[in-house]
Amino acid sequence: MNQKLISACIMAKNEEQNIGRCLNSIKDFCDEIILVDTGSTDNTVEIAKKYTDKVYFFPWNGSFSDARNETLKYASSEWVFIIDADEEASENLKNNIRDYLKSLKEDIVAVYIPTVNFLDFEKKHSEIASTARFFRNGKVKYENIVHNQPVYKGKNTKIDLELYHYGYIWTRLRRKQKHNEL
Repeated sequence: MNQKLISACIMAKNEEQNIGRCLNSIKDFCDEIILVDTGSTDNTVEIAKKYTDKVYFFPWNGSFSDARNETLKYASSEWVFIIDADEEASENLKNNIRDYLKSLKEDIVAVYIPTVNFLDFEKKHSEIASTARFFRNGKVKYENIVHNQPVYKGKNTKIDLELYHYGYIWTRLRRKQKHNEL
């Protein structure tokens, strides 16, 4: 039996407005989807169960790294793909990542990809950051409470297969709404 290639690892809490888009974008190229919920009170879990039976619960303890590391415990594929509920795989990523990962030498343990951070609903303004999102299973752990950072030993590489991030749009919208309420 062939080992699975990609396990998507997601942590989420109250992401019903985003989780469906995220999961729909990865369902065809990931061999398994793992979602760890940290206490949703909306429909996040119900939506996730339409895409995966690997939904787990982890009580929120204030540490993003602890929750992220919990997702990694359930991964059974050669590679783990770290994706957030407010992100979406581009067509470029969906169509090319599997062949790319298969082509890598064994000493490569991390793959950096561009994350396009959209700043408005029209997607006219964005910022791009290169982030490590694919890791060989068992070769990474996360540290730091809020700004969790991957810690790994080994070589890394990068490829221009984009991941879209929508979270800043919602942050700006909430900030604007809050300002208007004052």
